[in-house]
Amino acid sequence: MNINKISIQSFSKLKRNVKIAAIFLTSSLPTKINNDQFVKMPKQIVHEVSLSSLTKGLDVVEEVNCRGGVTKRFSDSSLNVLKNRLLSSNFNVTYTYPIDTSVKPYIPSTGQFGSLRPQNRPHLGVDIYPRLYGRKPKQPVAVLSATDGIVVSVKKSPQKDPQNLIANNIKIMSPDGKIYSYDHLGRPEDYVGAKYTELKPLGTVVNAGDTLGTVGRTGETAVWHLHFGVSDLDAKQEQLKNPTWKKLFKDYSVYATPSGQVDPLDVNKAGDIADILNVYKLDDGPKVDYLDKL
Repeated sequence: MNINKISIQSFSKLKRNVKIAAIFLTSSLPTKINNDQFVKMPKQIVHEVSLSSLTKGLDVVEEVNCRGGVTKRFSDSSLNVLKNRLLSSNFNVTYTYPIDTSVKPYIPSTGQFGSLRPQNRPHLGVDIYPRLYGRKPKQPVAVLSATDGIVVSVKKSPQKDPQNLIANNIKIMSPDGKIYSYDHLGRPEDYVGAKYTELKPLGTVVNAGDTLGTVGRTGETAVWHLHFGVSDLDAKQEQLKNPTWKKLFKDYSVYATPSGQVDPLDVNKAGDIADILNVYKLDDGPKVDYLDKL
């Protein structure tokens, strides 16, 4: 009995190591670049008609931020309905890295989940840099959907935002039931004359590897990067009852709104996408876990 248990664990570990090595090898290979510098990624096409039918009857909420940003999203109750529909749909989920890997992106220790931010506020995602120190890429860098799924929220920054307060953001719910968030997406004026991908409308079906936008610096940041988040609605329910999260929200308001955020680098919480992201983690680094400290 013990021998079987050990052999199963060893096989599982070997299988996972082979998977990570394959991801790393694939990401290091030359990639085909279009004239607009966007990458054509091999992808598995999901059944768009079937997936799009899952949004039938869902409630849509439109919010205008006090700073001028406009968000269209499915209501909280509708997200739970959609999650149950997706989990019962039995679609296979494809995962890929959310940035064009030909630019050798990396996740610094300072951009990991729980790392320091101004006024000691929590960082509840991971930052992916396409260029050292967050310098502006010389060409547009495509932000790609990390999974198959359905667009469940779209936030657009206002045309005039001189203080850069509102970030372009898109959220996608995958058939695995999790919500993947892409923040600080670029504006058309970032690269004059280059192709710009508009944010996809609410309810759009996307495939892993579809272009969602470009790496930008919209919304209270001075560096060019993608803030990538993973949320689980079950974790959200726990956060809403957790005294630590209540204090976190009280202290940092919008920067710590409970939405089920989990560490995208934690395979036990974020799932398969963590294996892909960890290939590009720069180092473990000095990290503060606010959820343990508060």
